[in-house]
Amino acid sequence: MVTTIYVSLTMSIIPLGQKAIAGVDANVQSQAASVRPAQIGQAWVYQVRNLYNNLIEDEITEVVTAITPNITIERTSKKYGVLKPEIQSSIGMVISDPYWNPSVHFHDPKPMWLLQSDNNQDFRSLYGVDDGSGYYEWASQFSRIGNETVVVNGKSYSSMKSVETIQFISSDFSQKGNTRVNLIWLDPAIGRWVMREINGAYYDANSGRGGDRYESHLRYELIFWK
Repeated sequence: MVTTIYVSLTMSIIPLGQKAIAGVDANVQSQAASVRPAQIGQAWVYQVRNLYNNLIEDEITEVVTAITPNITIERTSKKYGVLKPEIQSSIGMVISDPYWNPSVHFHDPKPMWLLQSDNNQDFRSLYGVDDGSGYYEWASQFSRIGNETVVVNGKSYSSMKSVETIQFISSDFSQKGNTRVNLIWLDPAIGRWVMREINGAYYDANSGRGGDRYESHLRYELIFWK
């Protein structure tokens, strides 16, 4: 279970107005070399597991449909049909992230996993949502957990495990103290994660005392890739 954390986004990560990550451009080039380059037709299929009840809720297919000027990954749900696409400026640097509801669009491309060679990395920027209502503060802290061999649906993968802790101002002003945890097992050979866990919490300002709210706790488990 996630505990709601109340923080001020004035915390000292990287001042707004500076480059999102110090030296990110050089690091993207060096780190991206170890991750499979994006090519049209690449695909990944994930089953979506609800970790509150351990049941499979959906199956998502993701396909690379464009690589210039940006990388576009079209997404289809077995349960809901066509979903919003994911858009990256370059491999591992997301501009539009559809794993949120509503989708979020970053002022500066955001790392999807740990890019730098050290064990920690900070990112701070602004994001907007589909309704164009404005930009809101966002802060991520990435930490490397280590290399891990994981078996997913009977197949073994060599992964780099990292955690991203996110604190942000919600576009829904009834939500306060928003935090989210994003756990990723990245396999560079497939160009994406083999598992990804997402959960989060916030305080419902409309409910008064006892207003803690917990978001869905989901794990995306790789079924197939090409």
